[in-house]
Amino acid sequence: MLADAAEHYETLREAQPKPYVLGDYTIGRVIEVFTVQQNDLWLFDEQLRRWRDGQAEKEKLTLAQRTDVQRLANQMLRVHEVITAILGLADELKGGAIEKELAKSDVELGIEALLKGWPTGL
Repeated sequence: MLADAAEHYETLREAQPKPYVLGDYTIGRVIEVFTVQQNDLWLFDEQLRRWRDGQAEKEKLTLAQRTDVQRLANQMLRVHEVITAILGLADELKGGAIEKELAKSDVELGIEALLKGWPTGL
């Protein structure tokens, strides 16, 4: 889950300087999928808590099991961070999706193109 989320985050970061390469549908789908994932993370957190705390004496974890549970708990913290970052970046990108660019008039696009090439600091 962490590797998948990190990969999606990097893909969105690559699109950040040129959000027009993404469409409204794609950005909406990213928001939908990662919102569902974010809402389900508590299930994994709760399971890790139960393993870590143990519900009965007979459920005591071995040292190797405790180490694995702690490793997974650390990964879950990172999953929370990455999914939050993905949703923030997707929200930022939706303002510049290709549909927004296509809705601009030729005059608007021309002025933007001229201003981008205009030297600054004159």
